[in-house]
Amino acid sequence: MTINASNCLKKNGFVFITADMFSKCEMATSMFMKLQDEWERLPPDAYADMIRTKRFRRYSKLNYSQHAGLTTDIVTDPTFYQSAEINSVYGGIDRRFPQIQQSTIQSPTFLRIFKVVVEALPSHLRKSFDSSRSNPDRQALKASAHQIRCTCDKATAVSPAPEGIHRDGHQFLSITLICRENVNGGISRIYDNKGRLVFEQKLTSPLDTIVINDLTMMHSISEITCGNDANEGKRDILIFDFDLSP
Repeated sequence: MTINASNCLKKNGFVFITADMFSKCEMATSMFMKLQDEWERLPPDAYADMIRTKRFRRYSKLNYSQHAGLTTDIVTDPTFYQSAEINSVYGGIDRRFPQIQQSTIQSPTFLRIFKVVVEALPSHLRKSFDSSRSNPDRQALKASAHQIRCTCDKATAVSPAPEGIHRDGHQFLSITLICRENVNGGISRIYDNKGRLVFEQKLTSPLDTIVINDLTMMHSISEITCGNDANEGKRDILIFDFDLSP
């Protein structure tokens, strides 16, 4: 990388990591294409039907250690919950999604994205990220992953995040673009605690990534519409969220 992402995140409450800050081999190899292909098999998000959003999704809680690498936490309850205060649309609902497939999590590109995001976090959080928990008195940094596709057609504009300006209810989160085809709009916007816009960026290149301090900043994304005279457009993203747990 050509920037110190951790310092930028600490100073501004967010950092934009462009695709070209990843090594070229991570963009140009068949491994990344194989990762993109994992989004072709996402099941429909049943909860999105509540507000007619065309969304497909998988979700998993993750463990990471230097010895075992990145694995799915199959023991912990996979329920995804946000309070009504945090999420005005889906808040107060225990949402359950199919787990992310092992072929996705074990992808070298998936792990590289994960590590780049973790490297951007404050140093004391990076040091606490070890699910082996060799020191039971130390807090562990827990992570979850959201594999999401939003689609749109000529007839309808779609809101990828219908809750508008919001927080996700975590300490830190990241948003990485995996694929974008025949889509207009979809501008990511970041706001301070008073709701003032401080940054906006359309993620256009695969691996474009935004890391956000969810405690101090808020965010939103604009509607997407179908472009290039196509019948359907798609926007695929990978989200990681992070929390310290005792």
